[in-house]
Amino acid sequence: MRNIITSKGNVMDVVRTQIYLRKSQHSELRDVAHQMHVPITELLRRAVDQFLKEARPPRKKKPRGLAAITGLMSSDVTDGSTHHDQYIYEAIRDHLMRDRKPQPPE
Repeated sequence: MRNIITSKGNVMDVVRTQIYLRKSQHSELRDVAHQMHVPITELLRRAVDQFLKEARPPRKKKPRGLAAITGLMSSDVTDGSTHHDQYIYEAIRDHLMRDRKPQPPE
């Protein structure tokens, strides 16, 4: 492995490899590289990058914030978006009632 400096002045780690192209492929690559003012190797790297991008399965984005907890719990509630305050109040009330210790009779 070695470092090279690209036509845009970026430093890149590269591995030397050898491939065999058909004469027609090499001729067309040479013409396109000349028209684009880039080396054939740059065209090949771009082609490999594009191939790898298309060959990989798409990554699923991890949800952030409140979206990360959406759907974690199941419920029979179908009107939570309109009556959420009521359901939150009832859940807190029920939780507090469970934690309340019974008072001894006087």
